[in-house]
Amino acid sequence: GSDKTCDFRLAKIILQREIEADQARKLLGEGKTALLDKFISKKNGRPFSAHLKVDEKGGIGFEFAPRTSKKAAKKAAKKTASTASESE
Repeated sequence: GSDKTCDFRLAKIILQREIEADQARKLLGEGKTALLDKFISKKNGRPFSAHLKVDEKGGIGFEFAPRTSKKAAKKAAKKTASTASESE
């Protein structure tokens, strides 16, 4: 209507991923969405996961989940492989 109290706009599709209405409501209410997957990078075309977040200026940005270090990931993979071989 003509009595708008908010001029915030959110694209329905961001980086080839549709943003669901419940996530848009969560973004406005809490300032951040749940972790969303299947965004497609403009730079290299790879998919990635991130939270959408309202920044200090009222715009939209990404917040990435903390990464595990390569050393920790390698150790976890090794442990999984040894557990799988023991169960055979």
